[in-house]
Amino acid sequence: MIKTTTLFITSLFIIFSIIFFLNCSTKTIKPGSEKCLTNCQDPDWVHKPKIKDTSQLKAFVGQSFKHSTERMAIEYAENNAREKVLSDFWGSYGNRKLQTVLSNAGASTGKIISDAVVQDIKQEWKASGIVKGDMVEYHVQKWEKYDQTGGVSYYYVAKVLFMVERTLAKQFLTDALENQKNKSGKEADQKNIDRALEVMNKMKTSDFGDW
Repeated sequence: MIKTTTLFITSLFIIFSIIFFLNCSTKTIKPGSEKCLTNCQDPDWVHKPKIKDTSQLKAFVGQSFKHSTERMAIEYAENNAREKVLSDFWGSYGNRKLQTVLSNAGASTGKIISDAVVQDIKQEWKASGIVKGDMVEYHVQKWEKYDQTGGVSYYYVAKVLFMVERTLAKQFLTDALENQKNKSGKEADQKNIDRALEVMNKMKTSDFGDW
C-alpha cells in the first residue's frame, strides 16, 4: 500500500512538473516575437562603413529587408549597395565635378548639360544594375518569428560590404559624358561635351581622389 501511494505521488509530481514546464515555455513565446538564430552580432563595418575606406577604395554597405530565402536577401543587399554608390556619387560629387569640367572647357550651358547627364546616367545604371566594384564581405542572419497562433516561420536578413575604386570616378564621368553626347541632338551641346572630354582626358585619376 505504501509503495502504491508513493508511486502515485511520484507520478503526480512528474505530471505536474511537465505541465508546469510546458506552461512556462508557452509563456516565454509571445505571438509576434522574433529571435535571431545565426550571426546575430553585426560586424563593425555594417554601421560604420568608413572604417573600411582606404586611399584607393571607398566602402558602401548594402542591406536587405526580411526575405524568405538567403539568396533573395543577398541579392537585395547587393542591389542596395549599388544604389548607394549611385546616390553617393551622383548625389552631389559627380554633378559638381561635371560642372567644373564643363566650365573649364568653356561650356556656357554646363549646368544644363551636367543635370541632363546625371539624370540619364542614374536611370541607366539603376536599370542595368551595373556599378563597378567588388562585394568583399557578406553577413547573413537567420531569424525566427512566431505568429499569433504560436506557429513559427523563418526569414533572412543580409548585409554586404561593397568596395569601389576611387580612381573609377574619372571613368564614371567620362562614360556619362560620352553617353550624353550620343543622346544629344544639339550640335552645340555635342561640341561642349567634346571639349569637356578633352579636359577630362588631361586630368589625372588623382584629381578625383576627393570622392
